[in-house]
Amino acid sequence: MPPRSAVALVTAALAAGLAPDPIGTVAAWAEEVRVVAAESSPYPGRWRTDLVPYLAEIMECLSLSHSSREVIFKKSAQVAGTEAGINLFGFVAARSPAPMLIVLPTGDEVRKYVRLKLQPAIDVTPELRRRVREQKNRDEKGSTTTHKSFPGGWCQITGANSSAGLQMVSVRVLILEEVSEYPFDVDGRGDPVDLALKRTTAFSRNRKVFYCSTPGLKGMCRISAKYEASDQRHYFVPCPQCGEMQTLRFEQMRYRPEPPHQVHYVCSGSGCVIEEKHRRAMLAGGEWRAQAPGPERAPGFWINQLYSPFVSWADTVAEHLAAQGDPQREKVFVQQVLGQEYEQKGDAPDWLKLAARREDYPLGRIPPGGLIITAAVDVQADRLEWAVWAWGAAKTSWLIDFGVLEGDTSAEPVWARLTPVLERQYEGPTGRVWPIECAAIDAGYQTQAVYAYVRARGPRVIAVKGMPSHLAPALGTPTRQEVTWPGKRGGVMLWPVGVWSLKAEFYANLRKTIAGPDADGQFAGGTVHLPRDADERYLKQLTAEYLLARERRGFLIQDWVLARGQRNEALDIRVYAAAAAAHLGIDRVTPAGWIKIAAERGQPLAVAQGDLGRLWAPTLDQPSFAKAPEGKPPAAVARARPARPFVHGWRH
Repeated sequence: MPPRSAVALVTAALAAGLAPDPIGTVAAWAEEVRVVAAESSPYPGRWRTDLVPYLAEIMECLSLSHSSREVIFKKSAQVAGTEAGINLFGFVAARSPAPMLIVLPTGDEVRKYVRLKLQPAIDVTPELRRRVREQKNRDEKGSTTTHKSFPGGWCQITGANSSAGLQMVSVRVLILEEVSEYPFDVDGRGDPVDLALKRTTAFSRNRKVFYCSTPGLKGMCRISAKYEASDQRHYFVPCPQCGEMQTLRFEQMRYRPEPPHQVHYVCSGSGCVIEEKHRRAMLAGGEWRAQAPGPERAPGFWINQLYSPFVSWADTVAEHLAAQGDPQREKVFVQQVLGQEYEQKGDAPDWLKLAARREDYPLGRIPPGGLIITAAVDVQADRLEWAVWAWGAAKTSWLIDFGVLEGDTSAEPVWARLTPVLERQYEGPTGRVWPIECAAIDAGYQTQAVYAYVRARGPRVIAVKGMPSHLAPALGTPTRQEVTWPGKRGGVMLWPVGVWSLKAEFYANLRKTIAGPDADGQFAGGTVHLPRDADERYLKQLTAEYLLARERRGFLIQDWVLARGQRNEALDIRVYAAAAAAHLGIDRVTPAGWIKIAAERGQPLAVAQGDLGRLWAPTLDQPSFAKAPEGKPPAAVARARPARPFVHGWRH
């Protein structure tokens, strides 16, 4: 039999999508036949809505027989929101076939979603295994990794970072997973959410769109914007003692800060002490209550990690304590645990206040607490500007060297002068020395000159390029670039750097610098330490940018903007030095790992083995340094024993 034409397939899918919906709900289908795979849940086996009773009403609204055309779920991580979408897929594939589209933020997330969530659910649920056709490379009726075919319908899974998967299909059911992580423009074609919604036009009267996501940044968060326009339902649970109905909020938690954390919850009504053992009964007795009811509003749900049966309250407290003082971890805690958008402060710190916090340590030496050394280079037409930063626990940092090499950067001589700068070794407080362990060079200007230099220098020097999106990670996946510099051939890896988030983190840490030490003389973890040699010009460059909010498609898009009349080379260099530190893996070093590194690098015992707080933010009452003689490079300690090099990605 010849294969069916594309027109026939589309016509059949449209007819199936417009057919009357069967009686039944997503929750009832899941309770009847859904099996949870061991690789996707700590509770494998038959689906149990009583384990996550707050999903029951959400799945009721997701049912195709329900009148709502959109359902919004603003949530923390670990509350099974993705599983609600998997159940919707299963119900459509098994009971109410229709064309369907699932969108994830990126292609990588698509592959992870299919491998860890969707395909295991298909494989272990007999009804889905029978209905969803097997993957066959040459059979157009079969399924593929990102296209699941079933009688009367199909499901396409695609990434929001490519417009190709958001075109040329008509779908009735649309799942937008982690929608807050989507870019605001894809391939120059516009907002991927708008592109995806256009795919539902043919089914505008009975479509079902599921927005499911943890929040993003305040003012730039899609899920929060959708939730604010919904009826804003909160899940109220009863106090097991007084019966007061309330939502679970982290500020009502009481705990012992030292592990093991003893945790209980304080009732917002009568102050009753609620133990975690009561949580399951509280969830079972809970109900959703709309905070902004109205017939014109879509059902919107919000919940946080305190409700999750998969995470203990003690673990949530531990996450909170671990995030203190670390801007990136604090952002993760607010978004992923509290289920709220994170408000990014956008004002640049006052350079005059920073000047007042400069410290009396000499350039060219490593102050106590500095354990890992990175450098970065900014390329201009007539000069190379560079700086060297030392890093310690909690990403506390010290500016230990900086300078300018004047010369035409399109010619070899100035690059030859950069080599001895990057080969310098720096003396620590006990006389041991170690080198710059990673240097990042901005390839945004004189790109081929940078590639040629990096290729000749080996793995400790990397080429980087700034990515302005607030969604870009600190250090992304590199791509191979060809070197075409005269007389040079070959390839080099180019590393994308999320400059947006690194600038935000840096400014948050500069505020810790301005705040100064506590009553015990200790600086907060992450504090940026600056020497007296950092003059007015340098400090103004470090604080030259600010966040400017611009409205775009109903969202306030925040961009870093250079203040008029200012230069920002020092800020760019700092950001790329932080990217070099990320390349070495310092984000993954544990407190115990920092202690081990300190011991191996000859830090004073008071720092390496004493009070851990001193390691996190050492003060300068450790052995002092003599000022390096003028005119001599700060590397010069020929008799000192070199420190062991830091291992890329070292994890303890």
